[in-house]
Amino acid sequence: MYSKTCVVALVALCGAARISAAMLLADDFNIAALDQSKWRVDLPTGNYFPFGPAATANARVVQQNGSVTITGRGYLITQQEFHSPISVSGDATFVSILGGAYHVPLAGGDRSEFLDIGMRTSAIPNVNFFREPTDGLQFRLVVTPTVSGVGANPTTLAITDRNAGVSLGGINSSALMLGQGDSVHFSVTDDGQQVTFTVAKIVNGVPSETIRDSYTALATSPGTYNYVDFFTREDANAGNPRTVTIDNVNINSIPEPAGLAWLCGLLFAISNRKWRMRD
Repeated sequence: MYSKTCVVALVALCGAARISAAMLLADDFNIAALDQSKWRVDLPTGNYFPFGPAATANARVVQQNGSVTITGRGYLITQQEFHSPISVSGDATFVSILGGAYHVPLAGGDRSEFLDIGMRTSAIPNVNFFREPTDGLQFRLVVTPTVSGVGANPTTLAITDRNAGVSLGGINSSALMLGQGDSVHFSVTDDGQQVTFTVAKIVNGVPSETIRDSYTALATSPGTYNYVDFFTREDANAGNPRTVTIDNVNINSIPEPAGLAWLCGLLFAISNRKWRMRD
């Protein structure tokens, strides 16, 4: 009887631990203005190494029509810090995947557009580093348009640990192809040891099970700060801003893997011992 009780407890408690995630922040951006209890904005100005101030002249973060529009290296940043283990998810739409003459390449023929999601970060743009933070974990969805930018364009999911100063790798996706106006659902999980970045194209209002990709990496360096931020690429040329909208952002706590493994292991050991004593 005792052993059966332990088995039941093992299942119940481990199951409870797995579903014990709690919502820490949720915003569908449907009120009239940005909720300043949840968010702050940073619009980098002045000199921009190595391209000068014009590259961020159109930096904007504007809440309108039930979403937030981020333009030309504007930053949307959480007011409070969120320590791992957490997950960050939401929806994003690439408004300006055009390529060609509209986005004159800054260097090397690079017309790529991106959405950057930062975690374990100070979210402070560095004047000597493309007006990007030099700390934190960086999760970047890159869309590289064709010359015309029309139709489906290849994507890359990349993760960088700027606290450790290393790339954690990524994937050039053959499954996730995006065009101008396409929307995606993104999800980043960070359990303090391992991170997973998943992006799925939204088709008929639902994240696709096939037009998606995911990448997982180890990320053990702790952050001095733990804000979450979102930003886009700088202007390729003044007057033609790079624009992404985001919506339905959720930040949740997730079960800590070490604690969950310890709890389940302990219960299993107790159960197994009692079972052997009975035999």
